Amino acid sequence: MAKHDRITRPCLFEACYSQMSHELTQKATKIKANFTWDDIVMSKDQRQALEYACDQMRYRKQVYEQWDYNRKYPYGRGLSVLLFGAPGTGKSMCAQVLANALNLELYRVDLSKVVDKYVGETEKSISMIFREAKKCNVVLFFDECDTLFAKRSDDGGSSQSSNNNKTALLLQEVEAYDGVSVLATNYKHNIDPAFFRRMKFIVEFQFPDPETRYILWNTTIPKGTPLAEDVDIRFLADRFEFVGGNIKNCILNAAFLAAADGSGDEVHMKHYLQAIRYEFVKTGKVFTRSDFEPYAHLVL
Repeated sequence: MAKHDRITRPCLFEACYSQMSHELTQKATKIKANFTWDDIVMSKDQRQALEYACDQMRYRKQVYEQWDYNRKYPYGRGLSVLLFGAPGTGKSMCAQVLANALNLELYRVDLSKVVDKYVGETEKSISMIFREAKKCNVVLFFDECDTLFAKRSDDGGSSQSSNNNKTALLLQEVEAYDGVSVLATNYKHNIDPAFFRRMKFIVEFQFPDPETRYILWNTTIPKGTPLAEDVDIRFLADRFEFVGGNIKNCILNAAFLAAADGSGDEVHMKHYLQAIRYEFVKTGKVFTRSDFEPYAHLVL
């Protein structure tokens, strides 16, 4: 260590995690939490709810132990957050922001390694995930969680009975986990209603309006981008009804298009329009010349 180097909190947490032993990687993938509050675009109410969520982890020792709340709240002292909304609206990014804000490692549960056709095996995997997570205090991220947290049924079939058992076990494990559980789904109506009662925070990610899209375009384009003067961000935001994920794709693809064609080493309006056209083709969306007017001559 150099003479004037300082030990920062993130470095200290990283060093602590390096000394921990667990087997989470058998069922989950470690995700580098690079995003911060400055990277995510959300409403004031959304951000406030998530900041409150972080505060429940930061100050739980004070509330539960110093203020004696642990006597009346002996169970369910962890943090559970349900995020729902259309694909590409920022749910996965939000999981990274929460982990980053709390200086915790983030593990995305690999559902392909959890869900098993053999009776009882899925339940074993679920129990193993939470058992290992308790050893190292990490954020567990269940993306597309409706695969596991499906609505229970009373139709009496053996298959449905097995699904009900999985859901019941997950309810118990999430509530018993003292760490952070983040659940994300594109389809809120597929989630068992019991989860809504057990979640401490539920945040909806809505489809962005034109003003939000304008902010997304401006904040997602890296500051080092050699942006040409002909780029009309307002037009892009107003005309094309994209979510953040689509916008992110278009921005990156436009940069590569500009780098490849050597047109003055700048990213021009035509590059963004070409990237948008490719995004339409990729997603199967039908478009016409009028969608790009008055800039259609640059791309069609």
